[in-house]
Amino acid sequence: MCFRHCQLRRSAEKARKAALEHLVASMRDGAFAPFTQNAVVQALLVPLGGIGVYALDILAKLKI
Repeated sequence: MCFRHCQLRRSAEKARKAALEHLVASMRDGAFAPFTQNAVVQALLVPLGGIGVYALDILAKLKI
């Protein structure tokens, strides 16, 4: 009796975990996508990231 109870509980936990993973994965699309996944934001971050590296290079040369 205890074995069946434990087996049923384990199966329920696996199903709950799979449902939660599916829910989280489906929320990564559309309006719920992370801000950094937006194509416009990515297009702006690439050049700005290069400017930051360039500024660090200048500061390293000035030894500030």
